Amino acid sequence: MPGDITVIGVDADIIRSELSTCLLTSVLPDAESVAGAAITQILQRIEEGGNAQQSSTTIRIPPKGLHYGESAPFYHSADPLVAKALRWMESHLTEEIGIDDVALAAGLSRRSLEYQFQQSLDCSPYQKLLSMRLERAKDLMLNTNKTIQSVALECGFSNQREFCVRFKQKMGLTPSAFRSAS
Repeated sequence: MPGDITVIGVDADIIRSELSTCLLTSVLPDAESVAGAAITQILQRIEEGGNAQQSSTTIRIPPKGLHYGESAPFYHSADPLVAKALRWMESHLTEEIGIDDVALAAGLSRRSLEYQFQQSLDCSPYQKLLSMRLERAKDLMLNTNKTIQSVALECGFSNQREFCVRFKQKMGLTPSAFRSAS
């Protein structure tokens, strides 16, 4: 199966992901919200005297998010060299890497890498790396209780000050304000 085809499933079945020859991404359902909505519906029917009539109201519960397995990269490009660079960047987000490191990993000169990124993604490798780090930071801040310092270091920033400046430039809020608002 071609590498540019992705299959979307539910619940991130690890065995199926490992045996698949194509890219797999899974929707992560919000089981707690589904269970809560079901209990609410049952209790409403009990209060109504056990009326067995089916409700015509559809309850939509958005998923928690997506799970990108090892075979399904979050960042992609139709250009195989850019895709290779993106995969390498994604797997080294926690490290203090530079664009020269990315170019070396992709087998390109820095100038060629920058040209390929501009053609494929309409941004520089540095802009993409920064964006990837900040997206990872947002995820950590929303889904963990890690300190701002820990998040900064885990996302490849050399210090908390640099992280806070970049985060505010991109998000319009400081990391603390972002976390409080969420």
